Amino acid sequence: MGYKIVDVNNISYQYYDSSQLALDHVSFTVDSGMWVSVVGPNGSGKSTLTKILDGLLVPKSDKDSHIIIDGIKLSDNTLYDIRNKIGIVFQDPENQFVGATVADDVAFGLENRNIDRNQMIGIVTDSLKQVDMLKFADKAPNMLSGGQKQRVAIAGVLAIKPKIIILDEATSMLDPDGKNIILKLIKKLQKQNNYTVISITHDLEEAIYSDKLLILKAGKVLRYDHPRKIFNDVQLLERSGLDLPFVFKIKSQLSQMGVNIPEEIIGQKELVNYLWQLSSKK
Repeated sequence: MGYKIVDVNNISYQYYDSSQLALDHVSFTVDSGMWVSVVGPNGSGKSTLTKILDGLLVPKSDKDSHIIIDGIKLSDNTLYDIRNKIGIVFQDPENQFVGATVADDVAFGLENRNIDRNQMIGIVTDSLKQVDMLKFADKAPNMLSGGQKQRVAIAGVLAIKPKIIILDEATSMLDPDGKNIILKLIKKLQKQNNYTVISITHDLEEAIYSDKLLILKAGKVLRYDHPRKIFNDVQLLERSGLDLPFVFKIKSQLSQMGVNIPEEIIGQKELVNYLWQLSSKK
């Protein structure tokens, strides 16, 4: 992986109407080009963390606490520079739509940055091509399907050329097929452009795409590790209040039947291929 692009150290946050800390001395780092999923049950602090990373909330000033994004320490003076490095894809894409057409919507962030119109047209065209939505450029966003709307939202993020893409429950409103299509698209774009992806989700099935998982519960970090290690720690998942992914439920049932599946197998295709090879040997 690359250099340390996100450095969060000893960050806490408390809402004014709550006696509990929403984030309790949270620390973690993310290398550039990495996909990190932040997972946890409702109330774990995931959304609060998103808002703090983008400067929408200001954390408590504790000893040694800091947030550094791409070498810049987050402060009032650096907020604009930080936000230029981050693009967020939200849960409901309609909340991001402001243009009368798909192309207008993708251009919105560029207009705010006073990009030359000729240059803007090229960027919008390229961004829509990357998500396979150029043919819908003149369509009204409300005429699109849920998956298409989310593609347009992603194109709007790509247009501003961020280094970090935050997915804030970005697939939670899609059906399973739509979710897989969007996740595979983002994974492809990540590899092509070396984006750093931080995915905020409660869905461990989605987290299989990650390089690392950060598990939050009641504002605290329970574990920050590779998905394979976390998914094979059943006690940790139970303690975190998260549901075991489908593949691991199958692996557990197979184990009870005397069929032990290697720990490194965490995806459905991997499992199917392994079982196919196993059956062909008999």
